[in-house]
Amino acid sequence: MPRKRRPILQVGTKVKIVKLSDESANVKFLGRVGTIRRVQIDAGVGETEYDPFYQVAVRGVGRDGFWREEMQVQRRKTRPASGMSLATIVVEGANGNPDRTS
Repeated sequence: MPRKRRPILQVGTKVKIVKLSDESANVKFLGRVGTIRRVQIDAGVGETEYDPFYQVAVRGVGRDGFWREEMQVQRRKTRPASGMSLATIVVEGANGNPDRTS
């Protein structure tokens, strides 16, 4: 059965380092959240355009390279805008004035 292809991650994606595939990786990165800074397909470590090598920057630790299976994408947490609560919805009425519903 063919291996399921994972989507290629983009520069700027927040990821958590969840495992280290080899002894060359710095253990200080394990369990930390960082940002993808570079997607490499020509670094010379066995990567391909379908399985790139990612350079990840972690604040206070530095930068290092990781494979997709070593990372977990972190979903953005959504917050209500300042002064709003999740229970408040503003709907514009037919006359252009906002009608508030809760």
